[in-house]
Amino acid sequence: MGLEVGAFDAAAYERDVLRPLRGRSGALPEDLLLRYGMPRPLAGPELAAHLKAVRSYWTVKAGGAGNLARLCQLLQAEDARLSRAQDLTSAAFWVSAAGERDRVSAGLIAELAADLRRQYAGGVTREQLDRLPARYRTLTPGQRDRAAADAGVRIITTIALPVECGLTPSQLGDLDDKLGRCGARSVVALLIPGVNEPFRLIGGLAVPGSPSLKLSRGVVKAARQEAEALGNDPGAQARRAAVRLVDHAVEDGADPLAIALAHFVHLLTETGGGGAFTVREATDRGLHPEDAEVLAASLAGHRAAPDTATPAKVLEYLGKGRLRAAQQALQGVPSDVDGRAPAAEAVDAAQARLDALLARLEGAEPGSAETATMESVLRQAAAIAADDPAIAAMLARVPPPPVTDLSAREHDGAAELSWRMPPTGFAELTYRVVRTTRVPARAPHEGRVVATTTASRATDRDPRPGHAVLYTVFATGGAPAEAGTAWSPPVTASLRLLPPAAGVTGRSRDGESTVSWHLHPAASRVSVHRTADAPPREPGEGVEIPAGQGGCTDFGLEADRDYFYAVTAWYRDEDGGECAAPAAVAAVSTRAKPLANLAPVTGLSLEPRPDGLLVAWVWPPGTGLAEVTAGGVTHRVTQSRYTTEGGFLVPLPRAAAEIEVRTVRADPDGDVYSTPVAARHVPAAVTVAYRAERAGGLLRGRRWRISVTADGPCAGDLVVVAAPGVVMPVRPDPAQVVGRLRLRPGESTVEVRVPDAVGKRYWLRCFLDGAPGARLHDPPLSTLRVS
Repeated sequence: MGLEVGAFDAAAYERDVLRPLRGRSGALPEDLLLRYGMPRPLAGPELAAHLKAVRSYWTVKAGGAGNLARLCQLLQAEDARLSRAQDLTSAAFWVSAAGERDRVSAGLIAELAADLRRQYAGGVTREQLDRLPARYRTLTPGQRDRAAADAGVRIITTIALPVECGLTPSQLGDLDDKLGRCGARSVVALLIPGVNEPFRLIGGLAVPGSPSLKLSRGVVKAARQEAEALGNDPGAQARRAAVRLVDHAVEDGADPLAIALAHFVHLLTETGGGGAFTVREATDRGLHPEDAEVLAASLAGHRAAPDTATPAKVLEYLGKGRLRAAQQALQGVPSDVDGRAPAAEAVDAAQARLDALLARLEGAEPGSAETATMESVLRQAAAIAADDPAIAAMLARVPPPPVTDLSAREHDGAAELSWRMPPTGFAELTYRVVRTTRVPARAPHEGRVVATTTASRATDRDPRPGHAVLYTVFATGGAPAEAGTAWSPPVTASLRLLPPAAGVTGRSRDGESTVSWHLHPAASRVSVHRTADAPPREPGEGVEIPAGQGGCTDFGLEADRDYFYAVTAWYRDEDGGECAAPAAVAAVSTRAKPLANLAPVTGLSLEPRPDGLLVAWVWPPGTGLAEVTAGGVTHRVTQSRYTTEGGFLVPLPRAAAEIEVRTVRADPDGDVYSTPVAARHVPAAVTVAYRAERAGGLLRGRRWRISVTADGPCAGDLVVVAAPGVVMPVRPDPAQVVGRLRLRPGESTVEVRVPDAVGKRYWLRCFLDGAPGARLHDPPLSTLRVS
């Protein structure tokens, strides 16, 4: 990258510095002069003008969209951090930065020499033995093999390249980029997290000590389900995108094993260097050394020695914090190429900086008082060699600080926990929440695991109400499933879950009031106390009213007064005593209602569902609250809740019952009601339900098994329809029928195959044909849509 001396050149800065960094993961260039676009250390007014110009450029570009904007936002954040720690307006600072950049290190020489020896003594392929000079061609194949054995050189059997896997080279590059962003170094690590041993791919996946591990379509599907359940942080988004890319290829017939192998071939082809350098890159990513040597030999026979390595490429890798890639690329640059010597000096200088940093860590132990310093030093080391697995492994052993502001509260019958991410350099933390009783957890494997998440919140839906529990949160910057992962110190919060009575409503009529509510199933009892003219100020205040589990009726109320009913749910604690939940209060007024013409609902309809009776109606203009009475229990429903849930669900009556709906307007002097509208529910004679699931076999994906349940005898058939498009079918089209089943009591099944002409996206729905008196229940709509 050649930055010219003179005024800040925005076009050259974008071309030579920023564009090579766009769309790539990793740290910003360690070379601060390069990062700020300085050709040499500046001073005085010239330095001030340059800093103003480059910062102005960042501000303009950061307001846009795309990778360049994100890169400029990162540069602004790093500039702010650096400005707080250093005086960037000082000429001495930039002189020091230039000296650090130019310092030479000889640490790479020994490693390079070892790699070169291995390059020419690691092994020989059968193709190379067949292409020996003329003087050796009189030897038989067996004699050539004997000569190789005498030389101590292993004969490597190569594989055919390229590996066809259903992904284009561009898609493989995109896959590798997403793997880097989510921290997975291979397709195997993406699909089967926790594989710590070197694995083989040639001839099938093989992991020492885990013979049952295989790359299959089921493994891909399981990985996608896990990825879809992750949060929305950048790492989770990258993992989701990578798994989806693999899953789509597998859906189209690709072999997951071929994808994993093709990714390595693509990666090693792009890396360059050849021989020992290719082997090192493959083994660093988890591949077994013998498979890595086969790939290296196969690549050597498939292509000529890479000639694309240039000094500029070496410097580009250094600027991205990929020292190991820069070292490998340097080996592919001929010694007589212009610019090689400065590139080599830059590589040596980076290695020297890395060695100096790692020397500071000698004797330090994770978890000690030096943990914060260790993390800072390793962060600096990772900015130089983010592609060095040893540094990544050391960083994973450093625990982050504990979380802050942990809180636990009750919400809707569940325990909701939230906390803040501690100040740390980890790009992403994984949290583990465990639940214990009486004694806080001291390690993440103690107690019951409530959640392992990258979000700073969690919900526990099944703590026992009334019993005191302890929630402890641990954090890690490593992989939670791996042994030896470093966890932060624990932070604990306590909670006694006491869900109050929900949906408490009251109404009065003719001197009596009716109050209704819903209790948590774990509640042992409920108490109701009534006060007049003012809400209760303390528990137990007022007159106790006899109550059932879901409501009470109070008689003999005086006219023109306001009454308040405090409904308290009670729970048993861990010692058998009783604990009271916060009281929920309903207000009831016997004051005369103002005259008003409140419009009633229209279009009242009832639709039986497997989980209840769906009541639906048309809201009159200007109303937003309604009362639904079913089975002697009255429920209040807001229009927003009605819209969200698509109606209002009440328990399904077993016998004929009348459902009543009326609109309500809350006034300071008392509620106003419309004329009630009623509809009668008569249970159907027979209910038929079904569910669809994919069938196995060679035609899996187009074949479905329909499981049908009828709760009584009925005539007629069940018709299975496969309808293409985005609109759900509402009646059976004879041209779309793919199966038919004669109905009978109990359970029965039918298998159908969806024709290829229907396409990949379609609706699979069933209808009744010739079954009078029977009612069909659809499963959730999300299971009927196939894509």
